[in-house]
Amino acid sequence: MANADSTNERKLFGSNSSTFDYHASFSPDGKRHRPGATPGSSSFENAGALGPDGTKLAYVSTANGYKANIWVMGIATKEAYNLTDVEGVKAVETSPDGYFRPAWSPDGEWLAFASDRNTQWTGHDNGTGWEHTQQLSIYIIRPNGSDFRQIASKDDYSLGSPKWSSDGTRIVYYEIARQATWDAHRPEHANSTSAQIISVDIATGLDRIEHTSGLGVKMFPQYVTDTVIGFIVKGSSEGVNYTSHSTNFTTQFLRSVRSPLWSADGKTDSEWEYRFTDVFPTLSRQGKMAITQKQLGNSPIVTMNPDGSGLFKVFGTLSTGKIDPSLPGWSPDGERIAFTRKMNATNFDVCTIRPDGTDLQILTSSGANDVHAVWTGDSPIAYSGGMYGFRDECAIYDNTFQPYGQIIVKNTDGSNKTMLTDSMWEDSMSLYVPNEFLI
Repeated sequence: MANADSTNERKLFGSNSSTFDYHASFSPDGKRHRPGATPGSSSFENAGALGPDGTKLAYVSTANGYKANIWVMGIATKEAYNLTDVEGVKAVETSPDGYFRPAWSPDGEWLAFASDRNTQWTGHDNGTGWEHTQQLSIYIIRPNGSDFRQIASKDDYSLGSPKWSSDGTRIVYYEIARQATWDAHRPEHANSTSAQIISVDIATGLDRIEHTSGLGVKMFPQYVTDTVIGFIVKGSSEGVNYTSHSTNFTTQFLRSVRSPLWSADGKTDSEWEYRFTDVFPTLSRQGKMAITQKQLGNSPIVTMNPDGSGLFKVFGTLSTGKIDPSLPGWSPDGERIAFTRKMNATNFDVCTIRPDGTDLQILTSSGANDVHAVWTGDSPIAYSGGMYGFRDECAIYDNTFQPYGQIIVKNTDGSNKTMLTDSMWEDSMSLYVPNEFLI
């Protein structure tokens, strides 16, 4: 916690507390503080926001289905209900369907939040990239689930982290181009990326005001007074700024901070080209090697003997018309190879095939990326799946490629799918180790 001018910075938790406390919030009277993470749950909980009367908590949780939804809990009873995974709100099955950053209206009658519901899975760099970008819109809903409606949206843009004005008539949020949601969490691009702070009238969604301009990833806006909005800037010169500094929207108070929240009185607070490299070698128990071959500028799966002889193309671009198979892995009996296949410009799936190139089987079809498959000892396949979507707003992450993806295990016929991890990060590249090798 610190004063709004960055002075008097102090730690709220002692040395024996968790080393990863984040996304904090104040009680309405400014006397209590709540960390954003909710401990004691097997699901992922985040972005907690106390209601104005202090009796309810809105937060994001992946409970009961693994997707990020808005939940509301009674503080006294600890009883909670899912506000967004209901008919009339939830998205179609094959699209992104995440709900993020809930914010209470001053009278407690509404919750505002950002969502990527019913958008498309789209890779960065015009859809060619492996990692997905994110398109968000701003919505409001009553705590009882009624009167759900969209407040602000813009094609190919991501609108996130909404906050209310003190009189409840306007909502402020950050706005960033969809492609830039990738750039914003890549250190090589963040300094040349821009996001602006926008507000609109809550009743109409109109009277749009652009409060900032120019370069800089400006995020986490909040009305500090009736006319001044505080926010942070990401990048090499990052920290807190205010719209009252109308001639300079770069950082005014240098701090490496994220998710700032002001108290009610406003006082506290180079490109690399990857090609022509043979990668991902894996050796079967029967002594056969499989690799992803890059020498021809595409990515076929090939097998060979460990001495380099007996080269055989199992599956690849030239024979199928598809592109970029990768990450091969042998079944324990050596009878099949699992691999990741780029099905189209925006989607990767897990497949298996026989080493002679026959009997191709596609094991996943979520519409998101399903990748990094490995065989376990008793033949089920573990892989990193994106079907449950983002856990938070994409652009707020730092120094990461793909900020979502959970480890899933399923049988090779597609049955008995089981989630092994559920976090806000990308869990990937799993590796099976037999018990006898564990020390």
